[in-house]
Amino acid sequence: MIVHKYFKLKGIEPGRVVTRQFGVLDFREKIPLPVLKQLYSSGFPYLELTNEGAKRLAPKSENNS
Repeated sequence: MIVHKYFKLKGIEPGRVVTRQFGVLDFREKIPLPVLKQLYSSGFPYLELTNEGAKRLAPKSENNS
């Protein structure tokens, strides 16, 4: 399920999840992008990038030509 145009849930259904950083988040509601980015960068196992997220948020290589 897509929770933002850059992120989708994997392995769980949308609902309440207890996180270490933010406490309880309800993924049936809109989660702010900065929160999603911080969860993803800290290794939150239930988020993965969408194709658009991979293009926009993935680290840029130094050899872009």
